[in-house]
Amino acid sequence: MTTLVLDGCHIVTMDGQRAEYTSGYVAVDGNRIAAVGAGPVPADLAAARTVDASRCLATPGLVNTHHHLYQWATRGRAVDATLFQWLSELYPVWARIDEQIVRDAATAALAGLARTG
Repeated sequence: MTTLVLDGCHIVTMDGQRAEYTSGYVAVDGNRIAAVGAGPVPADLAAARTVDASRCLATPGLVNTHHHLYQWATRGRAVDATLFQWLSELYPVWARIDEQIVRDAATAALAGLARTG
C-alpha cells in the first residue's frame, strides 16, 4: 500500500489529549492513519508520497467537521446542478420541511456518519 504524508501542517488530533502541533506530519496508508507527529517527516517515511500541507490544518481522526443533518432528506435532488441551481432548487423544499422530517433526516444522517467513522 502506498503511504501518503501531509507535511508541515498544523495538527489537532482527536486523541484523548487533543494533542496539537504547530508544524507536523500525518501519514496515511490507504484509509488508515499510520502516524502523526510534530516536526519534520521522519526518515522511515522519506520514500512516501508527500504533500506540502503548510498553511493547512489537519484534524486526523475527525472525519466530518461540517454537516447539515436535515439535508439528508434531499440528498438525491439536484445532484448535477451548479451551486446556484442547487440552492434555487432546494431552498423552497427546505422551507417546507417540518419537525418530523428534520428528526427523521437527522436520524438517518447520524446513522450514516456512525457507519463511516
